[in-house]
Amino acid sequence: MTAQRAPRPLSPPRAGVLRPERPRLRRHLARDVRSFVRSFVRSRNGRTAMASQNMSTVITNGPVGVDVRAFARDALTFTSSAHPSPGEHHATRACVYATETESDACEVIVASGSETYAISIDLRDEDVERGKSNALRPTRARGETAASASRFLDSFSTGREIQSISLSPDAGKLLAVDNFGVVDVMTRDVGVGTGFTSRAGGVSGVGASDVSGLGGWCGAVMGAEEKKIYVAKSSSQAVDVYDGDRRVRRIRTLLSPSDVSVAVGGKGESVFAVVEGHQLAVYDDRIAEKGGCTNRISLGYNKPLFAVSTSQSPGLEFLVACGGAERVVHILDVRKWGAMHRWRNATKFDITQLELSTSSPGFAYVAGLDYECMCGNWVTHKTDGGFSFRADSRWMGLNSCKTASGDGDIVAGWAESGHVYALRTTPRNT
Repeated sequence: MTAQRAPRPLSPPRAGVLRPERPRLRRHLARDVRSFVRSFVRSRNGRTAMASQNMSTVITNGPVGVDVRAFARDALTFTSSAHPSPGEHHATRACVYATETESDACEVIVASGSETYAISIDLRDEDVERGKSNALRPTRARGETAASASRFLDSFSTGREIQSISLSPDAGKLLAVDNFGVVDVMTRDVGVGTGFTSRAGGVSGVGASDVSGLGGWCGAVMGAEEKKIYVAKSSSQAVDVYDGDRRVRRIRTLLSPSDVSVAVGGKGESVFAVVEGHQLAVYDDRIAEKGGCTNRISLGYNKPLFAVSTSQSPGLEFLVACGGAERVVHILDVRKWGAMHRWRNATKFDITQLELSTSSPGFAYVAGLDYECMCGNWVTHKTDGGFSFRADSRWMGLNSCKTASGDGDIVAGWAESGHVYALRTTPRNT
């Protein structure tokens, strides 16, 4: 028989030290952790449910349609026959803002080659004609019958082709970026009715010392507080952040970016959305982890995205819309990070221009590679209550803004033929 080993005697506890009951302590900790997690999830789901309910209320109580009050077309007068320049097929080289002195007028700014032009268009109420397939028809073509109101603004400081233009939130600054990411900024006096004239008083050559590699599409937007400039560069796969004319950070993107927009729902002005390849990513330049990327989602079934738009409507600031080669308008809530709606087959061809309506929640303006622009409801996934119109050539840029009175939208686009189309809409509640 083998001798059994005697059990090891327990060492007596040290004086003044009480040995805890470990199994009971583990049970107490596990119970406390489970209780904390349940309370946290309950509170988080409560906040999310409340936010979703408020968002649903805003959309449900929103307008049932969009009425077009005026629709006009005008012709640009270029300085040479070399215009318009081709640019990238998804480049946004048009922007619009409402004039302060006239409540029913706007000024459209376009970029071609290395030059920028501006044209004033009157959008007073009038009967809008409809043609084939109920498409809108412009009621007047002032540029073809009389002297056009277009004027030359300025040439780009580097002499290279402008890839994108955008306005600051108050339309007091105009940003133009070339194919290497160099930015020129024009300024104007907001509230006195003066338009942009030249780069005098602005900033030229922002990022000129950071030029490297090959040229390609670039886009520039300004933060909500108008202190930072975000420059997306497709060839470098990066977004450069500038404070004034000084680069403060370079954020590397996973894929080549094709559009950028500042998220209104973010705290401060540091949150912006970028479509890169088939993914939508949201960045915060205050975060060091993960290269500043707060979240990303794959969309489009590996087909590239070309356009992104962030909501400006009160109560819907956390909505982001994007579209691309799949011809689907994706609507996402950045708080829950999931696709709320997918408006399929919004256009015949790839979506290259996308704008969410500010005064009519639930509606969006979409344009593709062809000459058609659609206004439809992304909640019902139909064009019921919206409208459509056609240009005489493919779109070179599309942009929207609120009217001076704030009760409607102004949508303006620039076609390859040199014609500018602008219309004024108001929400229809019944």
